[in-house]
Amino acid sequence: MSVHTPLAENDFELILSDYNLGTYQSHQGVLAGVTNTIYRLKTSQRELICILYEANDCETTQQLLAFQANCHSAGVPCALPFRTQSGEVGIIYAGKWLALFDVIEGESQETPGTNACEQVGKLLAYFHKVAQSYRPKREAPRGLVWMREMTNRLLPTCSKDETDFIQEQLTTLDGSEFDSLSQGWVHADLFRDNAFFHHGQLVGIIDFDFASWHWLLFDLAVVINDWCVNDDASVNDEKQAAFIDGYFSGEVVIECSELEKLSEMRRFAAFQFYLSRLLALKHASQGEEVQIKDPNWFVRLIAHLV
Repeated sequence: MSVHTPLAENDFELILSDYNLGTYQSHQGVLAGVTNTIYRLKTSQRELICILYEANDCETTQQLLAFQANCHSAGVPCALPFRTQSGEVGIIYAGKWLALFDVIEGESQETPGTNACEQVGKLLAYFHKVAQSYRPKREAPRGLVWMREMTNRLLPTCSKDETDFIQEQLTTLDGSEFDSLSQGWVHADLFRDNAFFHHGQLVGIIDFDFASWHWLLFDLAVVINDWCVNDDASVNDEKQAAFIDGYFSGEVVIECSELEKLSEMRRFAAFQFYLSRLLALKHASQGEEVQIKDPNWFVRLIAHLV
């Protein structure tokens, strides 16, 4: 359960006083995500998702919600935040930005098949296309500079095996050449638990916290690393083929030749998420009801990319 900031009934009553969404009835922490505090909130009118944004400051969160709204208006299936009585896309609560959303009817797929992988490929290509012209750009928050900063923060707490692994990855990535790759807006976190299906159809994507201007191939790498792998972290060729076929089935921004860099980019993406998970594991605060995911999954994945 991801609850960094515990909220009680009186908190939700205060929050709802800024909206026209009914009166408080009940709330429950949501077992999803890692970064933000998430609750399912029931009022006298409807059920809502309440997100208290922990990772980004209020200004950045507002900008990302505006980007999300732009994507929604272009036909990308993503939730829109409810407006407050004063017309804002959220409120500041406990010093953080808070927004309320409708519940997306559907479920994430723990073991997606080839059809689901093809659907997410088509949607990702469409997202890349319609988001390409959105401004202002946001620099990717977790590039090589971030990786080195996290490494310096983590190494004093790392075992020898962890230290050796981290240093090996940094050395390898220093030799990677991605400058010629197509860039645009990426979701940057399109894991299986950030996509919802209803009756087999992809109906919504969530969690735009790390959306930014980046190499488009990075998004493909993130999806393949999570959607198109076997239980031992090796690539599932059928799922990967379905995803790539779906992505390139329509108009795309990226060039097919860029797939030559896919293995390197998968390693880059895997190491980024390894560091973020390791950081969450080593620095989780006592008393927080936070979901911690296993960083060593990406060690196993990278072993198949060497």
